[in-house]
Amino acid sequence: MKRIFIAAFACFVSISAKAQLPDPAFVEFLYNKKYPLDRLDTLTQQEQFFYMQFAASHPNDTASAQLRSMIDGHVTYLNMASITMSQRPRLPEEYIWPLTQQNDSLNFDFVLHIASNEDFLIDYLGRCVRTPRQANQYGEMGAHLVDPYDLKLWSNGVFYLIRNGQFTPKIQETLIQQFELWNNKTKNPIHHYPSTYWKAISRIPKSKFDKITWSSRLQELPLLPRNTPPNKYFLQVLGKCDQLEFNKLLAAWSREMGLTKELRLECLLQLQRNNFIDQASLFEIIAEQNDVLGAHAIQLCANQIRYDSLPLPLEWQNKSFKNHHPEMYWKFWEWRLKTTNFDIKGKKSWKTFIDEEDEYQRMRAFAGLSHRKKCLSQLVQYLLSPKATATDLYYGTEMLIAQAVADSNSTFWNEEAIQIWETNDMGAQALLAAGVKEVKLLQDLKLKWRILMEKRLTTLQLPAEVETYNEIARALSSLFPEQKPSYPDHQPKPQISIDQRQWESLQFHREYEMEVDIHGEKHRIHFFVQELDHPITAMHFKSLVQSGFYDNKHIHRYVPNFVSQGGCPRGDGMGSLDSVIPSEFTADSFTLGHIGWASAGPHTESCQIFFMTSDAPHLDGRYTNMGAVYKGEEWLSKMTIGTKINWIKLIP
Repeated sequence: MKRIFIAAFACFVSISAKAQLPDPAFVEFLYNKKYPLDRLDTLTQQEQFFYMQFAASHPNDTASAQLRSMIDGHVTYLNMASITMSQRPRLPEEYIWPLTQQNDSLNFDFVLHIASNEDFLIDYLGRCVRTPRQANQYGEMGAHLVDPYDLKLWSNGVFYLIRNGQFTPKIQETLIQQFELWNNKTKNPIHHYPSTYWKAISRIPKSKFDKITWSSRLQELPLLPRNTPPNKYFLQVLGKCDQLEFNKLLAAWSREMGLTKELRLECLLQLQRNNFIDQASLFEIIAEQNDVLGAHAIQLCANQIRYDSLPLPLEWQNKSFKNHHPEMYWKFWEWRLKTTNFDIKGKKSWKTFIDEEDEYQRMRAFAGLSHRKKCLSQLVQYLLSPKATATDLYYGTEMLIAQAVADSNSTFWNEEAIQIWETNDMGAQALLAAGVKEVKLLQDLKLKWRILMEKRLTTLQLPAEVETYNEIARALSSLFPEQKPSYPDHQPKPQISIDQRQWESLQFHREYEMEVDIHGEKHRIHFFVQELDHPITAMHFKSLVQSGFYDNKHIHRYVPNFVSQGGCPRGDGMGSLDSVIPSEFTADSFTLGHIGWASAGPHTESCQIFFMTSDAPHLDGRYTNMGAVYKGEEWLSKMTIGTKINWIKLIP
C-alpha cells in the first residue's frame, strides 16, 4: 500500500488542498452511504484531498487506517525526494489534521514515529491522545521542552488532550514544572509564556485543578493592578484559584477602561463565578452604562447588596433606558425584586411582564418573576394560553424547571410540567425531558412520564425535531436503563444531490453583508464564506440567503465572551428546517469573528448560525467553521438576545 502512494503523491506537493474540488459525482458517492471507500489508490488528487476533509467529519477506524496509509506513503515520498532536492519539501498539516479527529488510539504512536521534523507535529500529537498511557507519555515529553515555541505547541496539544477527556495528574505536574522553569529563568513568566500555556491550565477540570499549588506559584509573580493581564485564559486561571488577593486584582482590572471589553468582561465573569463583591468597582462599571458589562456588575450586586440601599438614578427605571440598555434595565428589575419587599404580592411585577409587547424583553423578565412565587401560577396559565409564543414557552419553562429544582417540596413534575408537556411544544418538551431525568420521581409518576414520552417519540417529525427526539430518548434511557428496547439518539443521514452548475460556481471566498438592529440602531457587518472548504454548507447558506430566509430573524442566544446565535425560525433556538446538511469540519480555529453552524449533533446543521464574540478553541473540529467577519466586528459583542437580523445579502 505504501508503494502505491509514492507515485500518486509525487506531483502533489505544490497543489493546495483548496485548489480544486472533485467531481460532484464523487462527493455524492461518499455521502450516500458508500463510505468508507474500499480503495484509495485510484482517486484523483482532488478526490484524495476531499476524502481527507470528509474523513475528519466522519471518523471511524477504517478511515483512520486509510489516513495512516496515505500519510505514510506521502512521508516516504518526501524522504526520498530530500535525497535529490536541496530543500526538503514540507509535510502539509492538511494530511495530519484529519487523523486528530479520529478516535483511534493507534494514531498517537503513528504520529509519534512519523519520520518528519515538522514543528506542528508536537501540537497534533497531543490532539491524538486517546488513552491515559498516551497522556502520561505526552506529559513526560513536555517536561523536557526548553524552547518557547515548542512549549507553545505542546501546551496547545495539552488543551485539546484535556478537551478530549484525557487529563491525567502527570499533565498538571508537567505544567507546574514548566512554570517553575520559566519563573526561575525570567522572574516574570506572565507575558513571556505563550497564551496556549494559560489556555491549557484553564482547561483543567475543576475537580482536578490543584488550587493550592497553583495559588502558591502565582503568588510568586508581580501581580499588580497597573500590569496588563496577557489574555483571558490567564484571568480564568486566577479565577479558578479563588483567592482573596486574586479576586481583588480581578476587580481592579474589571474597572480599568484601558483594557479591552473582552478582558474586563472576563474579570466580571470570574468574580461572578467566585461570588466576590467589590462595591466601588461595580458601581463604577454600572455608571458607565455599557449594557453587557453593567448587567454583569448588577448581577454581582444583587447577590449581596439591597437595591433600596443605594441612591440609583430614577432614569434607570424608565422606558427610554430600557430600550437602549435592556440587559441592565431588567437586571435592575430583578435586583429590586430579589432584595426588597417591593410588590410582595407580585401584582405590579405581573403587569410589567404581561404588558411587555416584545417577547425577548419578556424573556429577560422571567428572572425577576422567579422571585415572586405568587406570579408562578399565573405564568403557568399564561404559557398554556394561545397568547404565549414559542419563546415564552421555552424560557418560561426553563425558569419553572429551575424553580422546581430549587424547591424540594415542589409539585411541578406532578401537575404543571404535565400540563406544559401536553401543549406538544417541541422546545418546552425538550427542556422537560432534560429536566425529568435529573429529578427523583416516585415510581407511579415515573411510569406516567414514561407513557407521555414514549407516545411523543413516535409523533415527532424528523429531522426537524431531532433535538427534542434525542432529549426524550436520553430521558427514557436514563429513567429506565434496564428496560428494552433501548432508546438511541437519532442521527440523520443527509442525502446529497448536487446541482452541477451550483458546484461549478463555488469560489474560494464569497462575501456577504448583514444588517442588524441593535437597540434601535442599524449596523452593517461584512463577512466571507470559505466555499471550497465547506462546499455543501456554502451552497446551502447561499440558497437560504437568496430566498430571504434570514430576513427579520433574531439573535436568540447570547453567551458573554462566547457567541451570538440566530437564524431560528421559531425564535427560541429549537427551530429547524425539514432537511439537514452534513457537518464539514476543518482545521480552522474558532476565534473572534468566525462564523459557525449550530447543530444538535453531527450532521444535523440546518439554518442557525453563530458569531464568535471571543476565541473558543473547544469548538474546533466539532462544529462547521464556515467563515469570518472582516468588517463590523465591533458590533458582534453587542448582538445580545433580541437583536434583529434585518437581512443578509450577497455582495456582488
